[in-house]
Amino acid sequence: MRSALILMSTSFASIALAADVDGRWTTFDPDSGAKRSIVEITKDGNQFAGRIVELFTVPGEPSDPACDLCPGAQRGRKIRGLEILNLSRADNEAGYTGRILDPEEGRLYKCNVTLDATGNRMTIRGYVGIPLLGRNVTWERVK
Repeated sequence: MRSALILMSTSFASIALAADVDGRWTTFDPDSGAKRSIVEITKDGNQFAGRIVELFTVPGEPSDPACDLCPGAQRGRKIRGLEILNLSRADNEAGYTGRILDPEEGRLYKCNVTLDATGNRMTIRGYVGIPLLGRNVTWERVK
């Protein structure tokens, strides 16, 4: 019995370590909990980039909105197709660090990203300055 438990825990740990952030993720409105978008994260070498590929708009919102508040070259671009996430592996190999754009606010934040043990939930801590002053959002992997 003990051997089986050790084998199972080793297998789960291997699955968690093998999981990466690339794939499709569902984002949620932090206030209502409703689905907001699908973000597709792709890997290029040691870098990861996330682009909005689908939007879930609510009645009264434009069906294909532009990022009117975004900074620089992103300003005025359609939100669908917009790159909002750039990550690289953290130095400790336990997560990811990078930047995330909030197209609704038009703000760019530093971020730390971690996956849960199953690799199906991702927590993103966006912040300005230091992580202590940030907030978390959770995305779920599209199955």
